[in-house]
Amino acid sequence: MSLELNTLPAAFWTVMAAVLGAMLGSFTGVVVYRLPRMVLQEAELNLAFPASHCPSCGENLHWWHNLPVISYALLRGRCGFCQAPIGRVNLFMELALALIWAGFVAALGPSGQALVWAGFFSVLLVLLVIDWQTMLLPDALTLPLMWAGLLLATVGATQLSLGLAVWGAAGGYMVLWLVAEVFKRARGVDGMGGGDLKLMAALGAWLGAWALLPLVLFSSLLHVLLALAMGRRDQPAPFGPALVAAAVLVWACREQAWMRVLMGL
Repeated sequence: MSLELNTLPAAFWTVMAAVLGAMLGSFTGVVVYRLPRMVLQEAELNLAFPASHCPSCGENLHWWHNLPVISYALLRGRCGFCQAPIGRVNLFMELALALIWAGFVAALGPSGQALVWAGFFSVLLVLLVIDWQTMLLPDALTLPLMWAGLLLATVGATQLSLGLAVWGAAGGYMVLWLVAEVFKRARGVDGMGGGDLKLMAALGAWLGAWALLPLVLFSSLLHVLLALAMGRRDQPAPFGPALVAAAVLVWACREQAWMRVLMGL
């Protein structure tokens, strides 16, 4: 008798989503490390070459060294060859994406909606970590994210009309461009990079034009709090993490009455 997939318990799909998320997290750990270096042309590498290796001793890793979460635990956080400490970013990405994917499948079921939104927030997490570490928001991620939002709106996958998605992308870019211009004229220095503008355009494409006001309000407040927490005048706080956190808040609270008031709905 063939197994009907729709008869499998919800817990099965949640566990499978967590496993998939952890596997994707292992790959995004590579993206977080290599993509900024590719942008800055610091080394001859891409996302596929050279093979995974220890940055301390240069030894290529065996397949059992790359098992998400499990390998880190078995190796006790150290290289299997030279015993150098393994960076925790990979472990963080594996655990975080496992939670993201399991959470969306648990909340939305094994559906296209879960796939769409888990993918969206996975990319946002990658952008957050890259910006936090390097002050970069690569076009290789922000622009495809924006176009994906627009394309998915055409088939109703984000529950937005194409018009709202287009105006969200265009308006998001222009709003931050105006803020950056005002800051530059007032202070004489750039207060925001082009990557921030493109990320805001991507958020507008996914969350819609009505989300722009709360996105700007929350990200501005969160950025100020982050800058105060960092407490270093010689190093500006990245704006990407504040934008990502604002997007999470807007999406999670989109049905709340107070959020709908901010959105003008």
